[in-house]
Amino acid sequence: MPQLQPIARRTFLRHGLVGSVGAGVGGFALASLGFLWPRPGDGLTGEIPLGDATELAERIVSQRTPVRVPAAGISIVVWDPSVGAAQRNYGQHHRALLDETTALMALDSANCPHLGCAVP
Repeated sequence: MPQLQPIARRTFLRHGLVGSVGAGVGGFALASLGFLWPRPGDGLTGEIPLGDATELAERIVSQRTPVRVPAAGISIVVWDPSVGAAQRNYGQHHRALLDETTALMALDSANCPHLGCAVP
C-alpha cells in the first residue's frame, strides 16, 4: 500500500483559499446568469390578448380616454395617420392601421409591470 505524504500547512491553506474563492466566484457567476433569462410564467414575456382592434378603437373614442393594460404596462391610444406629421413620426413603427384616419398605438408606462418600479 502506498504511503500517504503529509500535506504542508501552506499548501493546505493555499488550496483552501483558491477553492473558497473559486466557489464564491462560481456562485456569483451562476446567480448573475439567472438575471439574463426571465423565469417562465412570471408574466414578463408573451402576448396579451386585447380583443378586436376596431372595438378597442371605438371604446377609446367613445370614452375619450386611453385603454390601460396593466398586465403589459402600456396604454392604447388612437391616432390619425392622415395627418402628415403623425404619419412621418409614428407611421414606420406603429402599423396597427384600421382605416385611413384611425390607427392604434401602444404607449409604454412609466412603471414596470413586474414590481411597479419607476422606469426612466
